[in-house]
Amino acid sequence: MGRTSAFPKGQDSAIRQLCLLGATDKDLAAAYNVTEQTVNNWKKSKHGFFESIKEAKSAADLQVEQALFKRALGYSHAEDKIFNNGGEALVVGTTKSYPPDTAACMAWLYNRSPARWKREPEGASTAQPITIEIINPHG
Repeated sequence: MGRTSAFPKGQDSAIRQLCLLGATDKDLAAAYNVTEQTVNNWKKSKHGFFESIKEAKSAADLQVEQALFKRALGYSHAEDKIFNNGGEALVVGTTKSYPPDTAACMAWLYNRSPARWKREPEGASTAQPITIEIINPHG
């Protein structure tokens, strides 16, 4: 049996930040030079640890979900464009727009309502493709 790895005391904030940045359990294990099983053991034995990373991972997932939603619908934001006006910087405010993205729409719908948006809907035809023979009238 291997030695017990010491839980990284005083690292709560750093661990939470890693999870907010999208770290997986495997990433946490690599960051603290332990195995993924050790991270799982910490989650079982350190209730506060489990709750903290669960909350941070949920927050990161929510950010991605919101970004996917915005991308699916399309969105706009303010942006400054900088031009060279005779050697002087000219800053012009503008609006940058992104059109809706079909792939983001499909990902959103597939995950939110898989029964309606799965790749092969119920009752889809199972008929075989039709083979057409082309006859050459010249030979």
